[in-house]
Amino acid sequence: MSAEPQPHRPRSGPGIGALDRRVANILRVGFVTALSLMLAGVVLSVLRDQPIGDSVVELGDLPGELRRFNPQGIVDLGILALLATPLTYVLVALGTYIRQRDWVFAAICCALVAILTCSVVLALL
Repeated sequence: MSAEPQPHRPRSGPGIGALDRRVANILRVGFVTALSLMLAGVVLSVLRDQPIGDSVVELGDLPGELRRFNPQGIVDLGILALLATPLTYVLVALGTYIRQRDWVFAAICCALVAILTCSVVLALL
Protein backbone atom coordinates (compact mmCIF):
# COMPACT_ATOMS: atom_id res chain seq x y z
CA MET A 1 0.00 0.00 0.00
CA SER A 2 1.67 3.22 -1.17
CA ALA A 3 0.90 6.62 0.21
CA GLU A 4 -0.46 9.06 -2.34
CA PRO A 5 0.80 12.63 -2.19
CA GLN A 6 -1.59 14.96 -0.48
CA PRO A 7 -2.82 17.98 -2.42
CA HIS A 8 -1.58 21.33 -1.20
CA ARG A 9 -3.93 22.88 1.31
CA PRO A 10 -3.39 26.46 2.35
CA ARG A 11 -2.88 26.99 6.02
CA SER A 12 -5.96 27.95 7.91
CA GLY A 13 -6.20 30.14 10.92
CA PRO A 14 -6.41 33.78 11.82
CA GLY A 15 -4.11 34.86 8.97
CA ILE A 16 -6.51 33.69 6.27
CA GLY A 17 -9.50 35.62 7.64
CA ALA A 18 -7.32 38.69 8.08
CA LEU A 19 -6.12 38.38 4.49
CA ASP A 20 -9.71 38.16 3.28
CA ARG A 21 -10.57 41.35 5.15
CA ARG A 22 -7.49 43.15 3.83
CA VAL A 23 -8.25 42.07 0.27
CA ALA A 24 -11.84 43.25 0.59
CA ASN A 25 -10.66 46.60 1.97
CA ILE A 26 -8.05 47.03 -0.77
CA LEU A 27 -10.58 46.29 -3.48
CA ARG A 28 -13.18 48.55 -1.90
CA VAL A 29 -10.81 51.50 -1.35
CA GLY A 30 -9.23 51.07 -4.79
CA PHE A 31 -12.60 50.97 -6.54
CA VAL A 32 -14.08 53.89 -4.59
CA THR A 33 -10.94 55.99 -5.11
CA ALA A 34 -10.83 55.26 -8.84
CA LEU A 35 -14.55 55.86 -9.30
CA SER A 36 -14.40 59.11 -7.30
CA LEU A 37 -11.50 60.44 -9.37
CA MET A 38 -13.12 59.52 -12.68
CA LEU A 39 -16.45 61.00 -11.60
CA ALA A 40 -14.74 64.20 -10.41
CA GLY A 41 -13.00 64.49 -13.78
CA VAL A 42 -16.27 64.06 -15.66
CA VAL A 43 -18.10 66.58 -13.46
CA LEU A 44 -15.27 69.09 -13.86
CA SER A 45 -15.34 68.52 -17.60
CA VAL A 46 -19.06 69.28 -17.74
CA LEU A 47 -18.76 72.35 -15.49
CA ARG A 48 -15.92 73.77 -17.60
CA ASP A 49 -17.49 72.70 -20.89
CA GLN A 50 -14.16 71.05 -21.64
CA PRO A 51 -14.57 67.70 -23.39
CA ILE A 52 -12.56 64.71 -22.29
CA GLY A 53 -10.47 63.57 -25.23
CA ASP A 54 -10.06 60.10 -26.61
CA SER A 55 -6.34 60.03 -25.79
CA VAL A 56 -4.58 59.76 -22.45
CA VAL A 57 -2.26 62.19 -20.72
CA GLU A 58 1.39 61.12 -20.86
CA LEU A 59 2.54 59.74 -17.52
CA GLY A 60 5.27 62.40 -17.23
CA ASP A 61 2.74 65.15 -17.90
CA LEU A 62 0.20 63.86 -15.39
CA PRO A 63 1.44 65.83 -12.32
CA GLY A 64 1.26 69.13 -14.24
CA GLU A 65 -2.19 68.30 -15.60
CA LEU A 66 -3.39 67.50 -12.07
CA ARG A 67 -2.00 70.80 -10.76
CA ARG A 68 -4.03 72.57 -13.47
CA PHE A 69 -7.11 70.50 -12.57
CA ASN A 70 -7.31 69.22 -16.14
CA PRO A 71 -10.37 66.91 -16.25
CA GLN A 72 -8.57 64.47 -18.58
CA GLY A 73 -5.69 64.20 -16.11
CA ILE A 74 -8.08 63.52 -13.22
CA VAL A 75 -9.90 60.81 -15.18
CA ASP A 76 -6.57 59.27 -16.18
CA LEU A 77 -5.44 59.25 -12.53
CA GLY A 78 -8.65 57.40 -11.67
CA ILE A 79 -7.88 54.81 -14.35
CA LEU A 80 -4.34 54.42 -12.96
CA ALA A 81 -5.79 53.92 -9.47
CA LEU A 82 -8.11 51.26 -10.84
CA LEU A 83 -5.19 49.51 -12.54
CA ALA A 84 -3.02 49.69 -9.41
CA THR A 85 -5.64 48.01 -7.22
CA PRO A 86 -4.92 44.40 -8.30
CA LEU A 87 -1.16 44.90 -7.91
CA THR A 88 -1.69 46.23 -4.39
CA TYR A 89 -3.82 43.21 -3.57
CA VAL A 90 -1.21 40.79 -4.90
CA LEU A 91 1.59 42.50 -2.93
CA VAL A 92 -0.43 42.34 0.30
CA ALA A 93 -1.25 38.68 -0.33
CA LEU A 94 2.43 37.97 -1.07
CA GLY A 95 3.46 39.46 2.26
CA THR A 96 0.81 37.47 4.08
CA TYR A 97 1.80 34.18 2.43
CA ILE A 98 5.48 34.78 3.18
CA ARG A 99 4.70 35.44 6.85
CA GLN A 100 2.62 32.24 6.92
CA ARG A 101 5.43 30.36 5.13
CA ASP A 102 2.98 29.24 2.47
CA TRP A 103 5.58 29.03 -0.27
CA VAL A 104 3.30 27.71 -3.01
CA PHE A 105 0.96 30.71 -2.85
CA ALA A 106 3.92 33.07 -2.30
CA ALA A 107 5.45 31.75 -5.54
CA ILE A 108 2.15 32.24 -7.36
CA CYS A 109 1.99 35.83 -6.10
CA CYS A 110 5.59 36.41 -7.25
CA ALA A 111 4.65 35.13 -10.71
CA LEU A 112 1.65 37.49 -10.79
CA VAL A 113 3.82 40.45 -9.76
CA ALA A 114 6.28 39.56 -12.53
CA ILE A 115 3.48 39.34 -15.11
CA LEU A 116 1.95 42.65 -14.02
CA THR A 117 5.37 44.33 -13.99
CA CYS A 118 6.19 43.05 -17.48
CA SER A 119 2.81 44.28 -18.71
CA VAL A 120 3.47 47.78 -17.39
CA VAL A 121 7.01 47.87 -18.79
CA LEU A 122 5.83 46.68 -22.21
CA ALA A 123 3.01 49.21 -22.21
CA LEU A 124 5.45 52.05 -21.51
CA LEU A 125 7.80 51.11 -24.36
